Amino acid sequence: MSKQSTGNKEKNLKQILSALKKEELITIVLDLAEENEEIQKGLLFQYSSNEDVISNSKKLIKEYIKQSKYQGFIPWNKLGDALQGVYMTLDKARQKLLEEDPNTAISLCLIILPEVLKMMNYSDDSGGFISPVVSNSLDIINDASYLVSYLDEKQQESFFMKILKEAEHSCYDDWDEWRLGLLESCIHFCSIEKLRNKLENLLEKLLSEIKENSWSAGYKKENIKLLQYQIIEQFDGIDDAIQFVYKNVKLGEFREKAIDNLLQSNDYLEVLRLCEDGIIEDQKYRGQVKKWKQYQLVAYEKLEDKNKQSELLLEFIHDNHFEYYSKLKKLYQPSEWISVLEGILAELEKQRYIPNIYVEILVEERMSNKLLQYCKSHISSIKNLYPHLVEEYLEETREIYAKLIEVEAGQATERKMYKKVCKTIVEFNKIFGSEYSQNMISDFKQKYAKKPAFIDELSKLK
Repeated sequence: MSKQSTGNKEKNLKQILSALKKEELITIVLDLAEENEEIQKGLLFQYSSNEDVISNSKKLIKEYIKQSKYQGFIPWNKLGDALQGVYMTLDKARQKLLEEDPNTAISLCLIILPEVLKMMNYSDDSGGFISPVVSNSLDIINDASYLVSYLDEKQQESFFMKILKEAEHSCYDDWDEWRLGLLESCIHFCSIEKLRNKLENLLEKLLSEIKENSWSAGYKKENIKLLQYQIIEQFDGIDDAIQFVYKNVKLGEFREKAIDNLLQSNDYLEVLRLCEDGIIEDQKYRGQVKKWKQYQLVAYEKLEDKNKQSELLLEFIHDNHFEYYSKLKKLYQPSEWISVLEGILAELEKQRYIPNIYVEILVEERMSNKLLQYCKSHISSIKNLYPHLVEEYLEETREIYAKLIEVEAGQATERKMYKKVCKTIVEFNKIFGSEYSQNMISDFKQKYAKKPAFIDELSKLK
């Protein structure tokens, strides 16, 4: 059906409905709702009063969850269906936020969070459906709290206590990220001293309950301290916030904040000290150690210490980080660089599995001879590296490429693999010409005569 005819039908339907009386339209809608329960649910939900929206949301969420359960469990492929009520409630919460009705927006999200939390106990969320729901709910609560923070103290206190009470619930005991997300929204109300005291007391209580020997102790402590930092920064000023940072400098996020502040103050020696401590503290975590070494590099660059820069950059390069290569090269005169480069390559060649950076350096330095030797040992790499070799080593490159195709053909056992071999032959033809590719095809047709599917795919090549 054409777009025009569809458009005409829609136009005619609109004209027909516009001509009907209100009573007739009501009858049509009621008939449709009676025939289709989903339409009925949607209409009731969309056009209910605020009080009804809250109760209807609870029902809707529970109904969809109940419908999707099988023997008390929701499998991964039914979780999207189970969350339909949640999605509708989220949409309504967003709508209420846009209408500047923060009370309903927050209330709707506070219905969602405990329900999806319970779902975690009887559903397979390997598809990752629940996390975005939680994030969106917390974002709406935070945005709504920001709106409320401009109301009078009594109203602010009412909202604050509603969120705080939810965050204190025992159901969040094993879900710290969700609880702290709720408490972060409470920061908007901390211009009121008694509310700030309540929040700070709860944060201290949560800190005191952390079991120091648990695997997550550091993570929990750091995230609670970050909320305390936000309160101080927002309501006490930058000087107090910086003091708080230095008190907690052993925690990763705070160490990083302290280093950033020191860099702005040009205190590079103190940056180096904090980085050294961080490397010792976080020696089990490669990502963290790398971050402190990156900060060290910045400090050494500011101090113009070329020897220390070189040490760090070489370390990064031997750890397969090519992005530091050009920085290292700039530290040396061309006459000095030759021996440094030879040393780098020699170290990389000693490794059991030669890292990617080795090839990247050979390409960068146009060391085609070494690159050719590499391709002879790693023939699959010829597909990507031939452009750097054909000009100087045409025949050798063609031989390696042909050998790769022979290996792929020998390993191919089904049509999908035969097609892959033929695709490689097409690429080979573009690079080296039809004479070589036609000879290869003829040889393969003889060699693999007992593989009719392969012969069929080879016959399609022109």
